[in-house]
Amino acid sequence: MKCYEHQAKEVFKKFGIPVATGVVIDDLDKLDEAVKEVGFPVVVKSQVLAGGRGKAGGIKVAENREVATAEAKRLLGSEIKGLKVNKLLIEKKIDIASEYYLGIITDRDSYGPVAIVSSMGGMSVEDVSRDFPDKIVKRNIDYVYGLQDYEARMLVYSSGIKKEDINKVVHVLRNLYRVYKECDAELTEINPLVITSKGDIVAADGRLNIDDSSLYRHPDLKQYRDITLEVKLDEEVRVKYVELDGNIGIISSGAGITMTVMDQLIAAGGKPANFLDGGLSLLDKAPKVALDLLMARGVAAIMFSMYTGGRSDLMAKKFREAIESTPTLNIPVVVRFQGLNQEEAVETMKNCSYKDLHIAYDIDEAAKLAVKLAGRVK
Repeated sequence: MKCYEHQAKEVFKKFGIPVATGVVIDDLDKLDEAVKEVGFPVVVKSQVLAGGRGKAGGIKVAENREVATAEAKRLLGSEIKGLKVNKLLIEKKIDIASEYYLGIITDRDSYGPVAIVSSMGGMSVEDVSRDFPDKIVKRNIDYVYGLQDYEARMLVYSSGIKKEDINKVVHVLRNLYRVYKECDAELTEINPLVITSKGDIVAADGRLNIDDSSLYRHPDLKQYRDITLEVKLDEEVRVKYVELDGNIGIISSGAGITMTVMDQLIAAGGKPANFLDGGLSLLDKAPKVALDLLMARGVAAIMFSMYTGGRSDLMAKKFREAIESTPTLNIPVVVRFQGLNQEEAVETMKNCSYKDLHIAYDIDEAAKLAVKLAGRVK
C-alpha cells in the first residue's frame, strides 16, 4: 500500500520526525482557509502516487494569494503522469540551507532492511548512486537488533553530511527506522531532508509503502488505503499488480508467463519493476491502465510479453491503441507475441505510430533487448 505524501508525513510526525506546516484540500473553496493557516509563502503540492512531481509541474511555490489560487486551480483535477490530482497539500515554504537523503528499504537480496544515507538530497537516489557513488552509503540492518546508534552515526558520517548536522540527522534516521519496523513498511524515505537557514531539520517530502498483508495489525494505517486505485486495478480492470524495485516494467498475460518474463529479465542482467498479470483484461481496459501505471512508476523500459491460447492479434490491437493514446509514453517498449494469430499480432504492432517500439520474436531476445534499451534511458 502506497501512502500519499501528506499521509506519510502524518505518520512521520507521530514518530518524532519534524515536518513543515501543511493543510490538505480537495476543493478550491478551502484554499483561502488553508493559506491563512499556513502563511505565505506556500508550496502548492499535487498529491499523486508518483515520483518526479516537481519535474512534471506538480509542485509550485506561491508568494501570494493570486499565485496560490492560480496554481491550485491549474493543478486540482489535472493529471500528473497519468494520475488525476484529487488533493493538494498547501505547505509552508522552507528556507533551505542543506538537503540530504534518508531511506530504509526492504532488500530482497539480503532478506532484510537496508538503510541508505546521502549528502545529496533533492535528486533521485538512483541518479546519485550512478553519478556520485561516493555520496551515498548503505548498510544492512539486523532485523532482530534494529538500527543501532553507532550504525546510524557511521552511516551519516560516512555520507559526507556536515558535522554540525550529524546529530540531528542521526536522530531522524533512527526514527525513520522505527517507522519502517513498527508500521511493517516495505519502504520509507525522506527526500529531501532539509536543514533550514536557522538550523532546524525538516522532512520536506516523504514516501511510505506499507506491506498490504500487515494492515490487519494497523487499523490506524488502513484508512490511508487508496480504495479508488485498488478497485480500478483489481475489481474493475482485473489486473494483478505487485511493485518491485527494478526499472523495467512488465505487462503480461498470466501469472506463469509473468514470472517467466521476470526470470528472463534477471538472467539478462536486468531488474523487473513490477509483476503485472493482465490476463484476459488485456482484451479490454488493462493495456491503458498498465501503461499509465508504469509511466507513473517511472520505469526506463517496458516489456509486453504474450503467451496465450486466446487471440493475440486482438491483444495486440488493444495494446497498440493504448500506446497511441498515452501521450506521456516516452520510453522504449518491447513487444513479443506467442500464440494464436501471432503473425497478425506482429503486423498490427509494425503499423503502430509510436517510434520507440521494438518487436522481438522469442522471450530471450525480448528480455535482452529490454535490458539493453533500459540502459540507454537516464
